[in-house]
Amino acid sequence: MKKMFLGLIIVSAAVLLSCSRSVLTERGSVGGLAAVELRCEDRTEPLGIGQRRPRLGWVLQSERRGEVQTAYQIQAATQKELLISGRADLWDSGKVESGQTFDIVYAGKELESGMDCWWRVRVWDGDGNTSAWSLPARWSMGLLAPSDWRGQWIGLDIQASPAPVPAVFQKARWIWSVPSAAQGVKPGRCFFRKTFELPAGWAVKSAWMWMTADDSFQSFLNGKILRSFAGHQQVYEICIRDYLTSGRNVLAVTAVNDGREPSPAGLLAVVRIETVDGRLLEFVTDETWKVTESPVDDWQSPSLDDGGWEAASAAASFGSAPWVQTRPQVRTLPAARYLRRGFSLLSKPIARARLYASALGVYQVYLNGQRISQEVLSPGWTDYRKRV
Repeated sequence: MKKMFLGLIIVSAAVLLSCSRSVLTERGSVGGLAAVELRCEDRTEPLGIGQRRPRLGWVLQSERRGEVQTAYQIQAATQKELLISGRADLWDSGKVESGQTFDIVYAGKELESGMDCWWRVRVWDGDGNTSAWSLPARWSMGLLAPSDWRGQWIGLDIQASPAPVPAVFQKARWIWSVPSAAQGVKPGRCFFRKTFELPAGWAVKSAWMWMTADDSFQSFLNGKILRSFAGHQQVYEICIRDYLTSGRNVLAVTAVNDGREPSPAGLLAVVRIETVDGRLLEFVTDETWKVTESPVDDWQSPSLDDGGWEAASAAASFGSAPWVQTRPQVRTLPAARYLRRGFSLLSKPIARARLYASALGVYQVYLNGQRISQEVLSPGWTDYRKRV
């Protein structure tokens, strides 16, 4: 009796396993194989895409390990109802022998501006069994031709006032190894050093240096390189906060006068350090800087003894010839423009409502006080010299 009972259990289990597999096959899910998470242009149901032949993809889901896709079929239609009924009026790929599940290029009828496109996919497994159709997904087309954009560019055109030059610049001098540098000196290089003290206990909030040279410069603070720039039409802004130390600090700069013939040469700089409690430390290029044309090794090191260096010569004041046009890089942003438009709706059911928008910059749109989208920094990065 005992042996017969065990044999009956084993046979029954085998029958149950066989029935279970048969049920899965009859349902068409092939052990759970299904196409899910349908995406167009790597986004879920995107609105207003600009690609006339968008790329489609999906994720495979299965209850069985090692399951593979051997083929797929995509259908696309202009309406959800048409798609569900099998009337794919945009595209029916037919059965495509492929394991590809992403970057499948749409190959149906030509798509038009503003069109809604509904699509679905089914797949075949390694045994040749077909999955059920995926849930319908959708994408919509943007405005594809310039003529589709019937709106006009609008805004608030206000001539922005140039940012004022910080007053400390009026104290700055163009310096070089000789006082006649503004009239022209032979091509060459000068090396400058400036020692200053940062009082102990100062909690630095910000520390900026504005510097330029005719023709180029390379700067160091406490032996560490800061920045290099060429061109004296602009005074360059450099953050020095992380290079400061409490107590003695040394700023070192090499400036180059390029060319083959004598020409004006000079270095101009302004340093402004502010603490969290409002204290200021400011200094500029003047005769307190030291200069040499023949540096030794490690000339930018704070430990170097520069006692033998000469005092720099003032060649011209800020704003004086031949550097009248040189101006600091003072960053300003225009104020945001706020635009509104009211409109009324007819007393008819709304079938669809779309907004197509862009801007030379970023924008946020609100309707009746509610923000329309949760996207940030829209539109995405754009080189406005080429396209919007």
